[in-house]
Amino acid sequence: MKRVGKRAGAYLLAAVMGISIVNIPQTVWSSQENLLILEENFEGMEYEFSARGATMEVTGEQNHTEGIEPDSGHAAYVTDRTDGWNGIAKDVTGVLEAGNTYTISAWVRTEETAKMVLSLENLSGGQTDYPWIASVDTVAGEWTELTGTYEVPENLEKISLNLETNGEENKTKDFYADDISITLTEKAEETPGDGDSGDMEIPEELRYFYKSFEEGTESVEVRGTASVNTTQETAYDGTSSLGVIGRGNQSWHGAAIDLSARIKSGGNYLYSVWVYAPQETELKLSAEKVTQASGQSWDEMAVVTVPAGVWTQISGSYSPGDEELSSLKWNFETTDAGIGKDFYLDAVMFGAADEASYVEAPEEKDPEVDRTLVPLQSVYQNDFLIGNIYNPSSLQGVEREMLLYHFNAITPENLMKPDAMQPSEGNYEFSAADDMVQFADENNLAAVGHTFAWYQQTPEWMAENCTREEAIEHLRTHIQTIASRYSGQLLAWDVVNEAILDGVKLPENGDWKQCLRQGAWYRAIGDDYIELAFQFAHEADPEAKLYYNDYNLNDQNKAEIVAAMFKDLKSRGIPIDGIGMQSHYNVNLASATVERSMEMFEEAGAEISVTELDVTVNGASAEGLTEQQEIAQAQVYAELFQIYRKHADSIARVTFWGIDDAHSWRRESFPCLFRRDYSPKQAYYAVIDPDGYLEEHPRDEIPEPNKVLAAYGTPQVDGMMDEVWGDAESASVNIMTMAWQGAVGTVRTLWDEHAVYVLFDVQDSVLNADSVNAHEQDSVEIFIDENNGKTPYYEADDGQFRVSFENVASYGSNGEKEGFESAVSLTDSGYLVEMKIPVSRVLQGNEVLGFDAQINDSNEKGERISVAKFNDSTDNSWQSTQYWGVLITSEKAGGEIPEPTPTEIPEPTPTDAPEPTPTEKPEPTPTDAPEPTPTETPEPTPTDAPEPTPTETPEPTPTDAPDPTEPPKPTPTDTAKPTPTSTPEKVPTQTVDRTTENSQAPVKNGANTSDTSKDQTKTEKVSSPRTGDETQAVLYVFLLLVALSGITLMTVKKR
Repeated sequence: MKRVGKRAGAYLLAAVMGISIVNIPQTVWSSQENLLILEENFEGMEYEFSARGATMEVTGEQNHTEGIEPDSGHAAYVTDRTDGWNGIAKDVTGVLEAGNTYTISAWVRTEETAKMVLSLENLSGGQTDYPWIASVDTVAGEWTELTGTYEVPENLEKISLNLETNGEENKTKDFYADDISITLTEKAEETPGDGDSGDMEIPEELRYFYKSFEEGTESVEVRGTASVNTTQETAYDGTSSLGVIGRGNQSWHGAAIDLSARIKSGGNYLYSVWVYAPQETELKLSAEKVTQASGQSWDEMAVVTVPAGVWTQISGSYSPGDEELSSLKWNFETTDAGIGKDFYLDAVMFGAADEASYVEAPEEKDPEVDRTLVPLQSVYQNDFLIGNIYNPSSLQGVEREMLLYHFNAITPENLMKPDAMQPSEGNYEFSAADDMVQFADENNLAAVGHTFAWYQQTPEWMAENCTREEAIEHLRTHIQTIASRYSGQLLAWDVVNEAILDGVKLPENGDWKQCLRQGAWYRAIGDDYIELAFQFAHEADPEAKLYYNDYNLNDQNKAEIVAAMFKDLKSRGIPIDGIGMQSHYNVNLASATVERSMEMFEEAGAEISVTELDVTVNGASAEGLTEQQEIAQAQVYAELFQIYRKHADSIARVTFWGIDDAHSWRRESFPCLFRRDYSPKQAYYAVIDPDGYLEEHPRDEIPEPNKVLAAYGTPQVDGMMDEVWGDAESASVNIMTMAWQGAVGTVRTLWDEHAVYVLFDVQDSVLNADSVNAHEQDSVEIFIDENNGKTPYYEADDGQFRVSFENVASYGSNGEKEGFESAVSLTDSGYLVEMKIPVSRVLQGNEVLGFDAQINDSNEKGERISVAKFNDSTDNSWQSTQYWGVLITSEKAGGEIPEPTPTEIPEPTPTDAPEPTPTEKPEPTPTDAPEPTPTETPEPTPTDAPEPTPTETPEPTPTDAPDPTEPPKPTPTDTAKPTPTSTPEKVPTQTVDRTTENSQAPVKNGANTSDTSKDQTKTEKVSSPRTGDETQAVLYVFLLLVALSGITLMTVKKR
């Protein structure tokens, strides 16, 4: 075994002294030198370098060396230069290590002779210097190399590599750049720290585990599409390591270790892991935690650039904070820069930093299959198949035996999704799918293929940046290559997945195509991509049943759209057989909505399958469900299986999405029939005898709603947490209603006689407003029912109010309320939204209003991937108030609070007929996006606050320019105009790791995470337009000044 060093002393001392050393990773390089650290040849779609005060485009007109494929050679072409420092640059802060010596080179070409410079920009102690690595006078029309060596000094805070020109005569000349590389040529004599050959050693008595993967995966779990298996391809300690491969196109896909049973609130912990990557990879360690107070959140533990081909150690300390923990997982993933890249783990250690933090391991017994239980498959053998997921990394031992004992059908959880099957064009990964088909055949199981055409987890090359004809060929080739390989061996295919928008309604003309999600396939091909996908699948596998699969199909509007789509496709001869209802439910489910949707699908002539069934429980502790929580979950399962058995003639299979809670993708909510030790929960007994179970445990019609207490007070609506908000109760918004677990947050409420006030604090690392549909942008929504009617339709006093992170407001069925105000500010971890929602009557203390809150989470492509709610898990809040929570107005405290200037609130127009589905769609169709009219838009006109142009924030020259890490900031004023990072011409994707105080300079992930005070978290403020009262006040001041001026002039004249 290789010796792992002894750095624990410093960490232990710091922990004992109460010093925080969270997020201080140590990186130890191997002794290998002459190692290529970075190489940029400008091939592919993503580039290490970007423009610096100029324009950079990648062109095939010139290149230093040809690309891998014929005619694929490219180079960067740099134009629009106005100064010598204008060129291209890359932040190499995590790439170059102090004390090491590197050779840095680049090839350049100019059409006229010019002096080219390869330089660094080093920031240390608030000072910036610009050492030159190399300079050369180019030969016109020829490629010239710049090369030099550089030893990196200690204590650099930031370091960037720049390619530019020198001399007044060269500052506007265009140039080409290609084949830029950095090579480690000489390593420092000592590694950082105590100079030991390794790094941290956690004392044996405080160490929880040391995983060398010689005996298997050792309880490491899968996240996303990744495959996690032991391998002997490479190892740091011993002969094996853990390979994390096939990660798809999401950075979080990777591996995880569940630490829930060994972590305590307020504790301090030490960790160490050795990582190997075939390609340079920016590896990220994070803690995914669930607390009683705040719900789900993620702590960044470390982000380290792992050089290609070198075992690299990452170590440090971590504290989960003081909130009571429900669960905590240690995640191994990458940043966005490492999407799709494989990596390997070895010598993984975790333990307590001190005795006070140590938690004894719970007593474990060897799990086994309880063969006295009735097999689920036998209970429904005359009705439909009973299935579960197939996941090779967890399909071992008892998990395998449980699958074979209780189930007779399998669906791959991730391994047949597009990015897992064909991560790059023509490169198919068949081995895992082959194993699944063989496993099904050997054990007489029905197998389902999942999935072909989806807007998620699809490599960009398939449908992005290509013509319609190219995209159709990609779709055809992908489907037919895979379907033909398994033709005749699978029961069914999920051909198209999740193509319908959320929150829309079938138009009166029945045109379901207006309700399609505008994902990559839609944008590249058009709405006929769906019928093409079914045709291609049928041609390749004519015996398999072909399904359309989607979530939230208990939403009656969405079900109506899918039924219309099915009938239309079927009537035109498109080979579609069935509709898959994913069925990720919650204990608050109104099961009658499920049956009504099934009836619609039956009327359309569709075969039905329940494809991804689970039922989550909110507010569960890490130890498991209480008896009452288990009963509530079991009641939902019983009601569902009553419905399934009633409609058995139309149902082909019911597939559970997980066998036991430990291996569920929603494990923190305990959604499965079996506990982590494989013992049966109440839900198991409800499924095998639903009638008997409900007779013994009848279910309440509507569960008790969550409540939030609104404190009395009138805040200034400015997107900030004013002092008055300190009296307001914080409530979690973390009930997930879509398949993905995304952004969460909290909501606080205040009230006065004329309005309800709301303050959202959203935790979201990627902010995007690219979608034309407001509800698919990163945004929050508030639902208010003044009479708490709990009706299946909107009444005149009900309202839906949505505000995006850019402070763009939109409204639901009953439209905008006069006097509505909102303001937004960005924070280090997401954004704050403050709203004023007028009410139509005078509010008093101890009133109960219907209330719900919602967070919409968009990804970097502008696609909504998750919805978090305060109470209504049905995700039907936009058309029904039945399952909303409630808001209770508190008594006034401390005497009367001065009332704000009254806002005139008009009486709402009464609705003639309370239809269950409102005539005004709360969510727009693609052809009718709910853009507010100019008079309603919260974006002010440019004359209110002029926007600084890019030329007012210049990049520095090496000699006399301002420090680029602190660019000029506009003077703060009371203006409704946002800072440049949130202008109407918005950047498509914004991450929340920002500098404070309105800084426009981006920072590296995790660079500023400690201070969350009101002043420090504010980075951007977006206010609503000035109200009528404010405008009137300004007018009074203006008239007073005119009057005073007149009096002065008269006095002067008189004298």
